[in-house]
Amino acid sequence: ENGHAKINPAALIDPRKAFSKAKVEHFASIDLVEVPELMQRLSLEQDLQSVLACRLLALTWVRTAELRMMKFEEIDGDVWRIPAGKMKRKRDHLVPLSRQAQALLKELQARSRGSEYVFPAEHRDDRPMSENTILYLLWRMGYRGRMTGHGWRTIASTWANERGFNRDAIERQLAHAPDDKVRAAYNRAEYLPERRAMLQEWADWLDSCQV
Repeated sequence: ENGHAKINPAALIDPRKAFSKAKVEHFASIDLVEVPELMQRLSLEQDLQSVLACRLLALTWVRTAELRMMKFEEIDGDVWRIPAGKMKRKRDHLVPLSRQAQALLKELQARSRGSEYVFPAEHRDDRPMSENTILYLLWRMGYRGRMTGHGWRTIASTWANERGFNRDAIERQLAHAPDDKVRAAYNRAEYLPERRAMLQEWADWLDSCQV
């Protein structure tokens, strides 16, 4: 009545909820069976930078930030060497490039306007494209809340595991650290032959989705 609380508001706080760690929100990803529909929808888009970026993201399994910062100087034939400074785990990451990825890069080189970035900003050649470019494309295509650029990593991992590819090769391609710390210490193999074959089969499968 006098503006004073009749109960102690602090008593209503559940410490298990209030002081627990925030729930990790995973990046949205469609199911594997929905990929053909997405690829067919993507094929209807013009060859905008965002469309080419989405395709290369799918083909390489890298994180969106790594793709945005990609430079032509990092490409060496059929391998993309991402410098340690750009990687989450702070070590160089080698990405085998499928025939489809190499063809995309050749197209991107031809339209690069002389920028060092594979995907320069729309009006600034000295800066990479916006971090939300691919996300906005997916939203415009009707996948808001259902798919993100990062979601390609989940899809690709599911596809590769279902087909029985070497688990270490899959995790290395995703630049993940093995859960087993002892295994991580001893397992420094790059698995390039397996990963090269895996990414080429994946690229061919993505192509088949558009038929």
